[in-house]
Amino acid sequence: MRSTLIARCLLLLSAVSFGLTPWPAFSADEEVELLLYRVQSANEEPAFNRLLVSPDFLRLDGGGEDRGYILFDRREQIIYSVNHDDQSILVIDPPALPADFDAKAPAIALQQVTPAEAPEVGGIKPQRWRLLVADASCREAFVLPGMMPRAVAAYGAYLRVLSRQQAQALSAIPAEYQDPCDNALHIFAADALLKKGLPLDIWGGGDYRESLIDFREAFTVPESAFSLPSSYSRVPMRSGF
Repeated sequence: MRSTLIARCLLLLSAVSFGLTPWPAFSADEEVELLLYRVQSANEEPAFNRLLVSPDFLRLDGGGEDRGYILFDRREQIIYSVNHDDQSILVIDPPALPADFDAKAPAIALQQVTPAEAPEVGGIKPQRWRLLVADASCREAFVLPGMMPRAVAAYGAYLRVLSRQQAQALSAIPAEYQDPCDNALHIFAADALLKKGLPLDIWGGGDYRESLIDFREAFTVPESAFSLPSSYSRVPMRSGF
């Protein structure tokens, strides 16, 4: 674990110091913040999750030309999922949670693991945190406290809106088919680890792993990166408790 993390930290430092560009650069129209993660799940090919953060929007995509992207309107707190294949936009605008909803949450806790044996990245010492549900470890992460706070805040806001949407299906799932870890990670504590800092490495749940391979405070994209295709049909996501 330690040697793997050290290698990843060295890769990150190379990306920052030498301008490593894992995806083709766009023309310079708007300056945004960039986070790029490599995601590995069991029995699946590695994928990339790129986050582009502007003052008004968060865009999530695969880092290149693909079948679509997600656009989160930070001011309106609405998620738009753009699908190029069928030229549609799924609109996710869930209602607020009921006042008593947190009563359904499992016992969730965050535990700091010390010492966190990892070198500094950008002058910051990583911390290691563990997300526990009913005293069982569900996910662990190395995070960089205080690094890229605006991008981290935007990602956390997106996850909270998404968690409200996913929460609506919870009452329809019989208790015996619910997974406490899954409920914590996607509904009740979706942004818990983000509150501790910028995730550098996240793992847990079998072979799942999410690794930060590039981050930049200044990255240029065209203004159209934060627009929605005007000709696509909009489909509202059904909601209701």
